[in-house]
Amino acid sequence: MLFRSVVRPAVFDLPDCRFFLLPWYPAPAFIKHAQDLAAKARGKRDKRQILFAHVGLREGRISPSNIQLPQRVSVTHLYPDFYDAVLLGDYHSHQMLSDSVMYMGAPIPHLFGDEGFSEGPWLVDTDTMTMETLELPHGYPKFRKWTLTSSEAVTIPGYDVADYNRIYAPVTSHQVLRTMYPGADLRPLSVEPVLDMSQSRISAEDVQSPEKLVDRFLALRGKGGDEGKALRETALELIREVRSEEHTSELQS
Repeated sequence: MLFRSVVRPAVFDLPDCRFFLLPWYPAPAFIKHAQDLAAKARGKRDKRQILFAHVGLREGRISPSNIQLPQRVSVTHLYPDFYDAVLLGDYHSHQMLSDSVMYMGAPIPHLFGDEGFSEGPWLVDTDTMTMETLELPHGYPKFRKWTLTSSEAVTIPGYDVADYNRIYAPVTSHQVLRTMYPGADLRPLSVEPVLDMSQSRISAEDVQSPEKLVDRFLALRGKGGDEGKALRETALELIREVRSEEHTSELQS
């Protein structure tokens, strides 16, 4: 009975307060459960009523970085006017969405989407200071990143529309991907060469050698072949001209 009351919607009717509990569910089921609880809360003002809900709301921000995620569930789905307070969990940043609707926040709010922790609600016995993790009766969305390197290969095995999906792909394939994966966050896949900057520091020896400076500059930018040779000759010619002008100026002074 305790297990069911923690991981499923429930009403706790205490002498001076009435608690409504709404755990996390996928959006359609969550909205339906919120309606059912609101029907039980509607019109009752004999005692203080508080709704506890685990949900990512459209109006909320996931962390102090103020990032918002596209969500189907909104504040209005919770029927906040039926409660004296609506206390929310899921987003880790403490925030007030209205006078009575708030995210409690987490002690370390930047740990959103934590990996490596037990999944599901934690049940803590404050008398014995013991804790157990309860299994959720359903799945939950994950943050997924996908990379497609070809405009032809656009099938993503394991793709789940309920997840938060970000797809990196060539721009030429974005129109097809919007149709195949509506709601996904599409990003252009960069085709620029990856530059190795590990050897980019200039040494005292390099400063004394225009050739080494130019060669390093061109290598870091991926310039080679005939184009690289032409650029090298042009750069060295410009350096020689500058040095010649500096030498002439010194002689005149």
